[in-house]
Amino acid sequence: MMKVSGSVKGWVLEGSVDKGVSIVLNDEELIENYPLGALVKIRGSKYEFLGLITNAHIRSSQNGLDFISRRDISQTLKNLIFKNDPSMLRTQMIDVALVSKRDLETGEQSRADVIPSFNSPLVELSQEDVMDFYGVTDTEYVLGSPKSAQELEVGIPINIDKLVDLSFAIYGKSGSGKTFLGNILAGYIVLYDNKLDKRVEKGVKLLIFDMHSEYGLELRDNRGRVLAKGVGLIFKDLFNRYTPDLKLAKERNLNPLWINVKDIQPEDIQLIAPIFGLSNTFTMHIYTFKKILSRKLGDYWFLGFFEGDQLKDALESTEEGKIILRELERELGGTSLEDLKKTVIKEIDRAEGYQVAQSFRTQTSKLVRLLKYPMSIRDDTIDIIVEKLLTEETGNVIISMGKYEKEMPLYMIIANLIARRLRKKILEMEEEGKEIKNKVIIFLEEAHNFLGKSTYNLSPFGDIAREMRKKGVTLCIIDQKPGELDPNVVSMIWTSFVFSLTDRRDIDQAVLGVDKADLFKRIVPTLSPREVLAFGEAVKYPVVVEVEDYKKVEEKFKSIADNIRNIDAEIEADLDEGGFL
Repeated sequence: MMKVSGSVKGWVLEGSVDKGVSIVLNDEELIENYPLGALVKIRGSKYEFLGLITNAHIRSSQNGLDFISRRDISQTLKNLIFKNDPSMLRTQMIDVALVSKRDLETGEQSRADVIPSFNSPLVELSQEDVMDFYGVTDTEYVLGSPKSAQELEVGIPINIDKLVDLSFAIYGKSGSGKTFLGNILAGYIVLYDNKLDKRVEKGVKLLIFDMHSEYGLELRDNRGRVLAKGVGLIFKDLFNRYTPDLKLAKERNLNPLWINVKDIQPEDIQLIAPIFGLSNTFTMHIYTFKKILSRKLGDYWFLGFFEGDQLKDALESTEEGKIILRELERELGGTSLEDLKKTVIKEIDRAEGYQVAQSFRTQTSKLVRLLKYPMSIRDDTIDIIVEKLLTEETGNVIISMGKYEKEMPLYMIIANLIARRLRKKILEMEEEGKEIKNKVIIFLEEAHNFLGKSTYNLSPFGDIAREMRKKGVTLCIIDQKPGELDPNVVSMIWTSFVFSLTDRRDIDQAVLGVDKADLFKRIVPTLSPREVLAFGEAVKYPVVVEVEDYKKVEEKFKSIADNIRNIDAEIEADLDEGGFL
């Protein structure tokens, strides 16, 4: 093949619509400049094509192999030919997944349903090409810079209108960049909501379940050093921040979050049962246990799982616990806490048999850890949170776990309680003919614990995923184990942001929804930290980008937050002076 100069980088040699095309690179090209996931452009006879590199390889020619093996040619001469004319020895190629095409006459764009003609040239991709294919960059909502064979100073925009209207997902291993992107997207949604005309459009509110307190407080590195402020701290006037860590609440001016023991339901215990290693017998009969315990303790049935001395020791250590203890004693009348469990076991034995009674006696001790969590019987934190989400102008909510960041049962119980109450409130409003004021987007970390194959039907998040989108509630699923998510959940994801994954099941699940998914599976394991494969409704065509530097985004968010505060202060001043009627 003859050498060419100019912007031609290679030629299409073979390919198919379902498997993409293979391109022979120009002999002068350095294959090291063509990383997996990079954007490239092909100029066909009728269309220009945009694609992502899915593989790169070098083939030795037979002449090259013969030349290398010849003993009558000196190594010096071989090295000279290797350096100056390697084309006689090898062919270098890249494989490309086609993502879109543009009609050269009309400029009309669509997804790539044809392939470029044989010998179509691979040409240099320009910034103008990227802007034309992906849309003019809105400087407020930029995902990041596209990965390409050459440096391009252009951003890939996110369509926030579509993002907030449908569920989306952020997948990736620990340390790949999920939390940075999550904060960026949350910040963009806050800005978007702040610009909406609420007289004609519904507001958008965020409910963020923040396991590691990196949305409500600061993002930190692996050594615990502060890297940047989370979105809830930057826009603290627009967020209501809660935590079950009562010490943290006091120190950092967060709202304390109490678990009202009367709100805990059997399905909450079923959901966390695997964490505690509860037996199948126990979990299968938990509704029976509740029925019997409720006859003794009413709404406090859950506390009947514990031995009397365990319960007393835990409750007497706090003022709130002492209040619960007094209420329990009222409910029990003359029965002591010490005798309660014995009585309950006898009733279970009569109703369900010895094996079930023994299960109750032995398995409940595994739940003692729950007594360390902040419990109440008079606090309405959950109701307050739901009310803020559905009615208040500044109703964004973050639940930061603080010192409980590794307490998955507590995280799951809190998330369940809020989700169940939110769903119930929306359905009640609907029955009354009322419309909710705001859309609600729920950021759910470690989502597979709620939406896995075995938990999907137990968690209220399963109901939300199935039935609440048309009522204005969507999910942002954040997970490092997408392979454990129920397929029904994954099928409801409209935009995906996929960071590096290496487990085959996780990769298979993460790329569902992208056209020609098998081609993109090769890219995902090779992604570097901050690199993400984005596809779906909110991104015009699939693309690999290096996510925006969060420090720069943080500065932009701080500037906007200051402006919002200044505007609010001016409005309040005018109202105080009677400037508005």
